[in-house]
Amino acid sequence: MLTYSFSNLGTDSLYEHLYKCIKNDIIDGTLRINEKLQSKRTFAQNLGVSIITVENAYAQLMAEGYIYSIPKKGFFVSEIKTIKKNKLLQLYHKFRRLLLFLPSLNILLTLQATRLILITSHFLYGQKL
Repeated sequence: MLTYSFSNLGTDSLYEHLYKCIKNDIIDGTLRINEKLQSKRTFAQNLGVSIITVENAYAQLMAEGYIYSIPKKGFFVSEIKTIKKNKLLQLYHKFRRLLLFLPSLNILLTLQATRLILITSHFLYGQKL
């Protein structure tokens, strides 16, 4: 049974905190692929939060591909491949922005960095090398 502490929310809302906790458990492997999550009602009761809080967290996780639902069966953890590709895409865009910023600091791109961008572009978008 999943349990999370809401004592250190920071600026996050309840659902954002819950979303981040579940997402981290999926990424680090605590929750495995195709593992069934608790029902919204049961999870809300166990955590002492409203069903809406759990619904919002599950909706965000579904929108980002971390979980999927099967009608009248429940919510399940998605395959990690999709998650890894989304994460790689985010890292690719951050890395690319950084590389675009480097010339303003008079730092030249190395051949290896250029090759990394090309390989990542090919993997993500199927662009030719």
